[in-house]
Amino acid sequence: MDRNFYRCLHCCKVFALDGVAQEKTGAWNGMVLYKHHVMPYCDCGGGKWATEKRSSVEWMGKVQGNFVIKVEDRCPCDARCTHAMGPQCDCVCGGLNHGTQAMVKVVTNVQGVPQIVTTDLQDRLIAVAEFEEAAAEVKKIIDADPGVQNIRKRVWIKDRAEWDRAFKLMNTVDKARKLKTMAGRMKALAKVTVKETA
Repeated sequence: MDRNFYRCLHCCKVFALDGVAQEKTGAWNGMVLYKHHVMPYCDCGGGKWATEKRSSVEWMGKVQGNFVIKVEDRCPCDARCTHAMGPQCDCVCGGLNHGTQAMVKVVTNVQGVPQIVTTDLQDRLIAVAEFEEAAAEVKKIIDADPGVQNIRKRVWIKDRAEWDRAFKLMNTVDKARKLKTMAGRMKALAKVTVKETA
């Protein structure tokens, strides 16, 4: 029996389900492009995902021995090559996979079995609300930054270091949202507020 691990991208809950993970095939213009796992739903509701009728959960992999592995169907070189319609191939395969729609099984090691920490739904929803509140505060700081305002207005910033700083600041909330734990997300946002108060 397979054991599959999942993580909710909304509340960061990690959980495992026993049984073979369901797969469905994606297609475009009649071509089979990929297979992917049918994701379960998290009990937190998944935020914006719930309104789109899509799961906020990502598949982390399945247990094999002492490790969690992912077995995925991928293009052997590049999807632009394997699913190309035209005759020209600039890919490293030299035309071998060109237009063949070929897919290969790729096994990746996820490095150990994830830790499942049992947390109450109410605690997770409170943590999500605290993160969203902190994100709103950080957005206010970001919007008030002169460098960010210049980038958004497409005003030339002569100093490259200043442009890099403003661009990095502008993407702070989006990058924090992609982190895998709520503590990591809050820490990323705290860096902005600490710099502002300093």
